[in-house]
Amino acid sequence: GWNGIHFMTIAGTDNSVFSNNIIKDCKYGYSSAVLYSNAFTCYRQLVIKNCTFEHNTSGTGLYVADGMVTLSTQNVNDTIVFDRCVVKNCYSVFGFVRNENYWGGHTSITNSKIHDNHLGSAIFGNWNNLLIDGNEIYNNDSELDNSAIRISTGNVIIRNNKIHHNPCEKLATIGC
Repeated sequence: GWNGIHFMTIAGTDNSVFSNNIIKDCKYGYSSAVLYSNAFTCYRQLVIKNCTFEHNTSGTGLYVADGMVTLSTQNVNDTIVFDRCVVKNCYSVFGFVRNENYWGGHTSITNSKIHDNHLGSAIFGNWNNLLIDGNEIYNNDSELDNSAIRISTGNVIIRNNKIHHNPCEKLATIGC
C-alpha cells in the first residue's frame, strides 16, 4: 500500500480540479496516529469529480485515525465539491467520506455511489456546512457507533438520496 494523495492548505485562490482518477490500495495500519496517511486528504477548496476510491484502508488498529477520504475546509471561502465519485470496497474506522467545516466554508457530496464498505460510516460529518444530495448509499456494514450517514454538529441538508441495505450495529441508518 501507499499513503494516498493530499491537498493541503494554501494561501490565496485555488481553482484546482481532481477528476477522472482511480485511487486504490492506500493503506493505513499504524499502531499510533499518523496524520495525512489516509487515501485522500483535502484541506482546501477543491472540485473532486468522476473519481473512484477502491480497496483502501484507513484506521486499522487505532480508533482516532482519520476517514478514508477526508474533506475539511480551512477557510470561510473554501468550497469542496465531491461529485459523481464512487467509494467502494474500503475499510475505515471513522468513515469512508469524512467531512468537517469547523473553520467555515461549505462541502457538497453529490451524485456519488458509496457501497460495499466495512466498519465505518459511509458519510461521517462533524462541524458541518454540508449538502448530501442525489447519492446512492448501499451495502455498507457499519459497526460500533457508526451508521450509513452519521452527522454531529452543524447545518446539513440530506435530500434525493437512495439509502438502502446498510446494516448498523448501534445507530439508525441515518444518525444525526
